[in-house]
Parts: sequence; C-alpha cells; structure tokens
Amino acid sequence: MVGGDQSAIDTVLPLLESTGRQIIRVGPVGSGHAAKALNNLLAANGLVAAGEALLVGRKFGIDPATLLSVINAGSGRNQATETKYENFVLSRNFASGFSARLMRKDIGIALDLARQLDASTVLGDALGRVWGEAVEDLDPAADQTEVVRYLEKLSAVTLDENALPSLSER
Repeated sequence: MVGGDQSAIDTVLPLLESTGRQIIRVGPVGSGHAAKALNNLLAANGLVAAGEALLVGRKFGIDPATLLSVINAGSGRNQATETKYENFVLSRNFASGFSARLMRKDIGIALDLARQLDASTVLGDALGRVWGEAVEDLDPAADQTEVVRYLEKLSAVTLDENALPSLSER
C-alpha cells in the first residue's frame, strides 16, 4: 500500500516491487500509512473476536480446535482464525512475528485518524481499550497473538488443551 502522486510512486516502484508481493496505490501522501493502520485495526478485531468466541466455546465444553474448524468452515472465519490460531495460539507458540505493542500503536493510529475525521468507531474504541490493557498486562516483548493470554485471564479459562479445565468445566 502506497500513497502519493503517481510520478513519485513511479520513481520508487522498482524498490517497492522488490520488497512487496503486490503494490496497491491507495491515494494521496499519507494514505498508505492510514491503510496499514486501518488494516491492522481490522486484523486486531478479528484476533480478539475469535479469541472471545473460542473461550466462550471452551467454557461451554467445546474443544477449541474443533470450534476453530467449525469457524473456518463457516462465515466467522478470518485471517486470524485461518492462520494465527492453529499456528500460534492453540499450539501455544505465540510467535507470529508482530509485537503486541506495534499492534497497539497501529490501532491508536487508526483510531486517531477516525477521531480527526469525526468517524464513529464503537468497536474500535473498545478494541483500543482491550488491547491497551493487554499490552500493559503482558511482557513488554509479547507477540500480538499473546493478546489471547490476556483474554484467557479475563475469562478464567484457557485454550491450552493440556491445562486443567476451568472451574466452569468441572
């Protein structure tokens, strides 16, 4: 994603093509930065929403891996459920390569943009609060997928299939 006038983009296009799979011009200068932050706002929403659904399912007694399969076969799937949960959360690896702090920064950029434009972000504002609290609670070097550890703490249940069941499951 790149923003700027076409002649400036054309000047750096060979460099962009050598570092990116797909180059998408999104508008004027600054719009690439905005698009990245807005994309990450949506990605963070998907990660947290999936975590909440899986934790409620776990409390109900549904195996998290089984519920993840249901979600990925249905309309609830998103990039987080299709890649992050199996590879980084259910495996307890928590190493997607993008830090929780960087995600919090991008969420803040997206929400600041919305405020500047007087755009309502009801879910975004809630996500910003949850993500901010999670980052303060987690290790400073925590991966973005570790936001699920914070959700587990709030829910008093874990998605770790090797852990003891929560009180609600006994």
